[in-house]
Amino acid sequence: MATRNIEPTVGLVQVRAGSERAVLESFLDFYRGVVLRKLRGLSETDAARRLVPSATTVAGLVKHLTLVERNWLSALLDPSGGDVVLATEESALASFTLTDEDTVERLATA
Repeated sequence: MATRNIEPTVGLVQVRAGSERAVLESFLDFYRGVVLRKLRGLSETDAARRLVPSATTVAGLVKHLTLVERNWLSALLDPSGGDVVLATEESALASFTLTDEDTVERLATA
């Protein structure tokens, strides 16, 4: 099957007059795609390389964003015992920290 190269902002333009939820979902889809395009094609070493003084890496950022997307809205709107809330500086730092299981492929499909 042929892959179509569609301008990534098309989704944002198509829903700009939609409901608030449709616009929010479109922006999340767009930015999720942007982040994944930055990750794909990187070696494990490059994805884990620190380029700034903080603990930030491309792979760590993807790990953190995945955790936030899965937990933030539910924890904010409907808190339950199973939600992961990054309430301390240590827990927030841990959300960026990579483990042996945090491969580029695994993070991209999480």
